[in-house]
Amino acid sequence: MCTAIQAGLQRPLTHQAGQALVESLVMMLALAMLWVALHWLAHYQDMALSAVHASRHAAFVATRVEPEDLAGLPETQVHRFFSGPSHRWADRQGRALLDPLAVNVSRRRLQALSWQAQPGGAVATTLRHDWSLADSGILRAEIVVHPSWVAPATSGPLSLAHFDFRYPPLRREISLLTSAGHAESDTAAQFRMAGSGLAWGAAAHVSRLAGGEIAQRAVGVDSAWSRAGPDFDWVGLWSGLVPAHLINDYTGD
Repeated sequence: MCTAIQAGLQRPLTHQAGQALVESLVMMLALAMLWVALHWLAHYQDMALSAVHASRHAAFVATRVEPEDLAGLPETQVHRFFSGPSHRWADRQGRALLDPLAVNVSRRRLQALSWQAQPGGAVATTLRHDWSLADSGILRAEIVVHPSWVAPATSGPLSLAHFDFRYPPLRREISLLTSAGHAESDTAAQFRMAGSGLAWGAAAHVSRLAGGEIAQRAVGVDSAWSRAGPDFDWVGLWSGLVPAHLINDYTGD
């Protein structure tokens, strides 16, 4: 009886001998393939992130030049986003996945708004010109990345060559609204306002003539009081000044 029981207990163990080893090998193969896949995907996502940063840089640089000069901007301005120690993308064989010279940059303006859709419509043509408010088209910068590709070698026992296929091209673009009345400083904003004859210049000229005539007649009276003469610069004196009621103490928050 004892012999029969022992034989019955040993039969299932003998039937399953080696199963854990086979499962371990299959799991190791799956983990190896997963590791290679993650390596491939991480490089691709990192290149995509660099393309986003490069498109933003290209768009903001393009805002500093005139529309007719967009085609003359060099593509080398964005190469630093795809080179250097932090951008060493390589395949399993250690071969570079991207050449910065394979990165294409294009900048263009979309179709401008019609005069009916422009700020102020048809009645504000002069003000749009004086204040640089006229829409000249959305500025769009586009980056196209073409990763390198080398034909895969033999797959080997782990079939890892399946992950050596060509990386798809990456395309990223950024659109910016430019020339919409933005000024880079208080002085630039004041200069633009004062340069508009319709909004400021014509009225300021008439007031300056009237004020100058009054100042000439009152100079004899004011000289006895040692008063300074009137200053008709109503714009430049405000450069860098903020009204006192708009200034708040810094609380550290």
